[in-house]
Amino acid sequence: MMVNALCRRLGSLEAQDRVFKESSKPTTANRGKAAPPEPWAGIYSLGQRKKASLLLDAFAFCSGLKAYRSGGKEALVPFVKGAKKRILGFSLGLLASPPPAGRLEVAFSAGGFLGAGEAADRCEAQMLKTGVEMALRNSPMHVVLRAMSAYLGFSVQEQVDAWLKSQASPRRLSESDLLIPGDLPDLLAARTGDPGILFRAYRLAGPSLAAAALAGCPRETVRAMESACLNELGSLYLEEEIEASLSRLSSDELVDAQEAFRALIQSLQEESPAMAAEIQENVWENGMDKSLSEDVSLLVIELEDKLLRSVLAQADPKLIASLLQTMSPMAHDRLFSLMPPSKAKKVLQALEDSDPLGPVELVRKAQLFAQKILGELAPKGKSMGKGGAKGTGKALPLQARVRELLSAILSRD
Repeated sequence: MMVNALCRRLGSLEAQDRVFKESSKPTTANRGKAAPPEPWAGIYSLGQRKKASLLLDAFAFCSGLKAYRSGGKEALVPFVKGAKKRILGFSLGLLASPPPAGRLEVAFSAGGFLGAGEAADRCEAQMLKTGVEMALRNSPMHVVLRAMSAYLGFSVQEQVDAWLKSQASPRRLSESDLLIPGDLPDLLAARTGDPGILFRAYRLAGPSLAAAALAGCPRETVRAMESACLNELGSLYLEEEIEASLSRLSSDELVDAQEAFRALIQSLQEESPAMAAEIQENVWENGMDKSLSEDVSLLVIELEDKLLRSVLAQADPKLIASLLQTMSPMAHDRLFSLMPPSKAKKVLQALEDSDPLGPVELVRKAQLFAQKILGELAPKGKSMGKGGAKGTGKALPLQARVRELLSAILSRD
C-alpha cells in the first residue's frame, strides 16, 4: 500500500514528464521491434538502463545514510568521497551539514542541480532531494528508499525489496532474549485462528509498541504475529525493533507495553457487529485463491486504458464489486481511476451491500469479466460507403501477456 500510494502521489506531479519518449514509438526503421511502453513506468517514463542507474544512486545514498546514523560523520566521509556523481556526493554531504530549515530546495538550486533539461537529470535531482528531506526528518532508512524509488515507478520495487532484505540484520532472536513473562502469549495463542484481529491490533498499535509488547513473549508467539501481519521484510524489521526494545526499555516499561497491547486486543474482541464482520472478511481473505487474485490483478494492470475503460463502462457495478474482492490495491486504484465518479459510487455501494464470495463464485465472476474483455476485442461490423453495405471490422490487437492471463482465468474449473 505504501508503494502504491507513493507512486500514485508522484504521478500527480510534473505532468509534462508523463508522456513517453518519442523513441519508444515504432518508426519505419524499427517497426515491429520497438517494445511497448512499460505500464506504471513512473512520471518520468525512463528507460530500463536509466532506471537501473538511478536506482543504484538511491541504494548508494541509503547506504551512506545507514553508515552516518551508525558511525557519524567519519563513517559518512568514504561515501561522499567515493560518490561517482557530483549530485550524489552533494546530497550525502547535506546529511552531516544540512541547510537551514526550509532551504533545501534553495541549496539544490544553488548547486545547479534543479531545472535540468533531460528527464533523467530532473528525476535524479528530485529523487535525491526527497531522500535528503526525509533523512533529515529522521525517517527510517527503508521509508527513505521507498520514497526515492517511487520516482522510478512500480517496476523497480522487487529490486528494492531484495536490497532491503540484504541490508536487514539477520534474525537473532532466541528464547534467552525474551525475558518478560505475562499473559499476552496465551491471549495471542487463542487468536491464531483469527488473523484478522491480530492484523488490526498490530496496525493500530504500531511497530514500536507491538515490538515492546512482543519482547516478553516466546519466540513462537512472535512468529505467529509475523505470519498474521507481516511479510518477510516486515518480519525482519519487527525483530530489529524487538532487539532495540530489549536494550532500550526497562522491565517495567516492557510489562506496560504488554498490558497496553493485551487491552487493545481485548477491546477489538468487543467491537460492534459491523467491525466483527470486517474482521471475518479479513479471515476469509487470508484463505482466498492467491493465484486467481494475481491473475485478475495483473490483467487489470496490463490492459490498455481505452479497452479497460470500455469494459468497465458496460459492466454491471455488482460484477466490478465482486472482482474487487480478489484484486490487489494497485488494481483497485487502476479500476477507480478509469471509472467516472458516478459509476465508482455505484460500485462502492454494491461492494458495501455484498457479502464476501467463496472461491467458486469468484472464479465465475473473473471468467465473466474475461469474457467481456474478449467481447470488446472481437471484430465488429461497420457500414461502408454510401450504400451502407456491411464490412467486417478488424479485431483489436491483444498483447501476449494479456492473452496468457485471459487463458489462465477462462481455463479454471
